[in-house]
Amino acid sequence: MKDEALQTARNCRHFAMCKVDFLGSGVCEAGLKYHYVSFYPQGRMDLYAALSDHTAPVTAKCVEIAQSCNLCGRCDYQCYYVNELRPSKVMKALKDYIAAYLKNGGRIVPVPDDDLLREIRGIVGEFWATNDPAIKIAYHHDLCPHAVFKMPEYVIMPGTKEELSSVVQLLHTNGIPYVVRGNGASSHGLVFSEGAVLDLNRMKTMEFDEKNWCVKVGPGVASFDLQAAARQRGYRVHTAEPAANVCANLMTSGLLSTFSTTYGIAADNFVDAEFMAKDGSIFSLNDRRAPNLLAFDQALAEHPPEAICVSACVKLHPVTEDEEGVLVPFTSLEDAFAFAKECAEIYSRPEMSDLVWLNTFRIQSARFGREKPFVGLVCYLPAEIGLITEMQGALGKIADKYQLKNELGFITPFESGKRCIWEYDFYFDHNNPAELDRIQRATIDAGELLDDFSRRTGTVKQVRYVVNQGCCRKENLLYT
Repeated sequence: MKDEALQTARNCRHFAMCKVDFLGSGVCEAGLKYHYVSFYPQGRMDLYAALSDHTAPVTAKCVEIAQSCNLCGRCDYQCYYVNELRPSKVMKALKDYIAAYLKNGGRIVPVPDDDLLREIRGIVGEFWATNDPAIKIAYHHDLCPHAVFKMPEYVIMPGTKEELSSVVQLLHTNGIPYVVRGNGASSHGLVFSEGAVLDLNRMKTMEFDEKNWCVKVGPGVASFDLQAAARQRGYRVHTAEPAANVCANLMTSGLLSTFSTTYGIAADNFVDAEFMAKDGSIFSLNDRRAPNLLAFDQALAEHPPEAICVSACVKLHPVTEDEEGVLVPFTSLEDAFAFAKECAEIYSRPEMSDLVWLNTFRIQSARFGREKPFVGLVCYLPAEIGLITEMQGALGKIADKYQLKNELGFITPFESGKRCIWEYDFYFDHNNPAELDRIQRATIDAGELLDDFSRRTGTVKQVRYVVNQGCCRKENLLYT
């Protein structure tokens, strides 16, 4: 039982699907109350693995986290649907571990605070800033194979943009580096810091302005929750995967999906957005004096974040009563792509079997990692089947060289069929050191290959270089 629980814990995909009620079966009560990742099934699995590996001590917060689980089993429904895992076995193993530790006279390791932590707590409240290892372990790593994982000194959860501003100024004054975290994994390994991790999941405001067809969302709002609220009012919003935070997704990758054919990408998705500069000041994209985040830097390099997105005014889209989903089989990629491109040129529940619902809430795309985690190689490029076939063939050869499963992720034409979003996936076992080494080398080769396509064509853009430029005008991204 212990070995099975540990294997499950080490296979958590960090998709954060245990944070959203996509099955209607409810969400972990402790997670909803305490917000830190460690109080959700995802974080408890990280904590149990760390305790089993003796890389985390038993602290008072560790005991509180274990005891906060009531073994309701809701996480089993969610995680089994997404990844065929049963986290409740890990939850029980964690509770049993702590109970046995205490029964056998195990020492509760104290966690001393410091002057800076006390100052931060003076801003956000005693509970919402911590340096406890039982909390920090859930912010230390994800499944990105080429990231350098870092243990933060502090985890901070501000509740308002005013608190966030004060915290940012304090960290800046004391020379403490920080990162802002969304709701789960980062495919580019962008959510680690040896200083502070700012988790904005308490900032869950939603303000609907139906007469102006928009909704203002805070940085802690997950895509599923926004979509559900919009659907209750008869609208649809353009969102990413269910657990992805809306503002984080807009700011980083520009929000791309199978709905981009109709709703667009990047700045198409919002009316306005508020940002916090590095000095803690707030500016709006609609302010003439604001930094130009609508621009796009064409350099084949990764770009640091310019500011923190603290709210976005997202567009509401109409929903007709006669919408239906249709599955159309094709015998070749060329035929399927030609059909999808033609559709893009022409057209600018049971719920779990309702294709419209499944795609609106992006449920199916959250299941891509059921067999194994994967690295998604995503590009914006011309909607030309010859170019796509050439790129897929070259990437397939790289994956085959390193003995990695590989396949097409998706293609979504947009811009009246002139451009498309394309994803090709390399799968790997993150618990296999040899395979982890192979995926690291394969992604380096794949990145160099895609850079070569970018230089040769002038029209292929890797999404890795769009990260932190997601608010740009799509014309600056696609046509320059």
